[in-house]
Amino acid sequence: MEKLDWIGFDACLMSTAEVASLVSPYARYMVASEENEPGFGWNYNFLKGMESDEDPSVTGQRVIASYFDYCKAIGYDAGKSVLASINLEKLPVLMEAMNGFFGDIALNKDNFPEISNARRSVSAFGRNEDEPDKDADLVDLGSLVEVLGKSGYAKDGENVRTIIEGSVYCRTDREDVTGLSVYFPFYNEELFRKGFSEYEKMGYCDSYTDFISEYGSYMFAPTEDTNTIWNFLQAQIPKAKDTRTLLQVAMTEEQARLAALARIIALYQGSEGGWYLAASQDADILEDGKLAGEYVHTNLFVTDEAGTPLSPVPVPYVQRDDGTYAVPLILVSAEGEKTAAQLLCRRNKASGVLEVTDVCIYDEAIEAYSTRLSASLDMFETAVYQVEEKVRPQGDVLPPFDRWETKASHDYEWKLGDGCHLAFVRDILDTENLCVAFQITDVFNKVYMSNLVPLHKTPADGWLVKCDDDYVLVDDVSEIRPGRITARLTNQTDQEAELGVENVRVNGREVLLKGNGAKVRGKGPNGGMESGESQILSLRYDLEEGEETEELEFELVFYAAKSKEAMARTVVRMWHGTDAESGSILP
Repeated sequence: MEKLDWIGFDACLMSTAEVASLVSPYARYMVASEENEPGFGWNYNFLKGMESDEDPSVTGQRVIASYFDYCKAIGYDAGKSVLASINLEKLPVLMEAMNGFFGDIALNKDNFPEISNARRSVSAFGRNEDEPDKDADLVDLGSLVEVLGKSGYAKDGENVRTIIEGSVYCRTDREDVTGLSVYFPFYNEELFRKGFSEYEKMGYCDSYTDFISEYGSYMFAPTEDTNTIWNFLQAQIPKAKDTRTLLQVAMTEEQARLAALARIIALYQGSEGGWYLAASQDADILEDGKLAGEYVHTNLFVTDEAGTPLSPVPVPYVQRDDGTYAVPLILVSAEGEKTAAQLLCRRNKASGVLEVTDVCIYDEAIEAYSTRLSASLDMFETAVYQVEEKVRPQGDVLPPFDRWETKASHDYEWKLGDGCHLAFVRDILDTENLCVAFQITDVFNKVYMSNLVPLHKTPADGWLVKCDDDYVLVDDVSEIRPGRITARLTNQTDQEAELGVENVRVNGREVLLKGNGAKVRGKGPNGGMESGESQILSLRYDLEEGEETEELEFELVFYAAKSKEAMARTVVRMWHGTDAESGSILP
């Protein structure tokens, strides 16, 4: 069969290895984009003189050059664009190399978290950060093999990269992009569930198909009880200053194994009792198994020329993986027409002002905000941002903030081009009404939230903990609400143990515990806590009307897990105060 010289796709997300494999019997070259294309598409001036091109590779390069020249001529920022010409006749060699590379990877329960985190770092296309369950789940093939190869999960990644670079002519300003993407299930579970059977029928690169099939089965049907693993994630403030607050969590070994991303969120409680999102900032996952980050007491507002906030409530935003800020808005034209949009902004560190880099319009074709449809703030007269007031859920374990029930929505409007700016402003919100917490994303893309820690509750106002011996470490103590105390207990002996609580006294009087919180068990073969294992102790008891827990005392009993024999007892005392000689200061 005689082949076409080249086939081109003036459409979004078509430069995939799968598409290339399907069209390779019919053409010598393929020209396509890994990323979403702008609405105006290619510049078809490349058709002039095409008959004099020496071969189709020259035509492909002219298609690409004419596109970028046109973008420059009309003032369109094509920096994120990707356009490539693929030599389809070299595809069999690439498929053979891919089969060898991915056939080497032995995916299992133990290494899945590391491979999942490696996948997260790969250059991706068709991202839908607002609705990840609609993500295209496409990643750059060259970037993928490089990341997995450097992680030590497969050999000969350099060979695959070399073949791609010799087969693909690619133009882009993006780093770690080689011009050819591949499907890798990660965010969009529905796409994997409904579409993977059709994907397998393509017969495309058997070892890669087997690899992502197994990966998807781990990703969307995790074997761990992830809710149990992340229950009672207790944050604390070990250090506070006037301008910033340090927040920490000591994770268990299993939590540290499964953690992928962490953020600090600041929540503001209004006068009517509802909660607002005040800020969202990056946090770090440290090598010692701790989460750490700072809330720097700055919030995003619409300000006038003098820098004064024009509304009492901060503007909601999301900081994206690339450091840009996405601000959802309704843009209103002079005729009153409303358009859902997002402003993508970069922060000027000197002034705190957010400088708009892109105006993203909601694109029905791809069901996401996108720069594919060009827009400018000059086209609109006013902007409206909406703030959701939410209700704190009942219960001890908080769901992520975006899943709290919405109590009310409030609209705030400002006139564009009237000297107003989006700017980060420091120390506007009353710390008496501010709380901070961690939100953690695990390797399965599930999100969990720690306890809320009030900013006005500094370490000097915290709990002092004293333990009479070193059988058990008691830390991360937190009073979730009056009549409930939680703490992390760590078995520091070399044997499996159960821990019991007896003889509880609150404010000097003996009390009875509610529920079944008097015993702490673990994951050991006899149901006890293994050496080094940590578990959460939760004590619930009745307080008299208006009473607060000023002093708490109980006996912690150490039982051998197998015989159930009491091996030791120790008295634990907790109280408000700052007597540093009596123990560690905890919030």
